[in-house]
Amino acid sequence: MLYSMFRSDSRESDEEDDKCKNKYKWIFIDSLTEISQNLMEQLYLEFPERKDSLVMYGENGKRMRSLIKSFRDIPYYNVVMTALSAVDKDENNVRITGVSMVGNISEKAYQQEKRKRDA
Repeated sequence: MLYSMFRSDSRESDEEDDKCKNKYKWIFIDSLTEISQNLMEQLYLEFPERKDSLVMYGENGKRMRSLIKSFRDIPYYNVVMTALSAVDKDENNVRITGVSMVGNISEKAYQQEKRKRDA
């Protein structure tokens, strides 16, 4: 699965998948912060007009969510993703440590963690 995401010859990639499954158990992605920054650099090229900035940030969120979910859902592997931390304060002036990424995707990651803690 992982290897075949990047290969076109499915028969050869199936053999490589089997080798990877037996050899590796973990995938480490370091760091989501850097991936987010690199994606924004690419999106600045795709959306050079200032009037498209809202669309650009929406596209950034969509692509980052897709990337994160794609890696999260890879079968047979444990996936670890790192990111720089960002400290902010909520409406009650409580310090929150979250993920440093471009756009509101980092806010959504915090909200998911908060729901898990509160449940």
